[in-house]
Amino acid sequence: MSTAITITTHLLVYGTLQQTSNHPMANYLHGNSTFLGKGYFSGQLYQLGDYPGARYDPEAKSFVHGEIYALNNPDEIFAVLDRYEGIGETDSDEYVRQVIPVQSETGRLFCWVYLYNQSTQDLSIIDSGKYQV
Repeated sequence: MSTAITITTHLLVYGTLQQTSNHPMANYLHGNSTFLGKGYFSGQLYQLGDYPGARYDPEAKSFVHGEIYALNNPDEIFAVLDRYEGIGETDSDEYVRQVIPVQSETGRLFCWVYLYNQSTQDLSIIDSGKYQV
């Protein structure tokens, strides 16, 4: 069985990029992608102040819930969203973009997800795994 992951055009968002957000970056994403439905992955969701951060943990009994989008032009969209998420700004970026397995309403698929890349020691967990924008 191969463990190679095919690069995907799918993105799961769980915070300020969701449909209920009126943030300009959410509007940008929604105007340049197709909403595919809800999804979730194993892990924890943390409150970071005005936005959340998620950690993927395949062994977790908890889930992070979000929305799945098919990106129209992934290279262009990721260039914009990576800047928004602060990727590439320092040696210890707040987030990393990673492909992980996600459970959708129609089955399992692989999606890009922006995952929190800092210590979670003093952060509050959002027990529901759902961030309310």
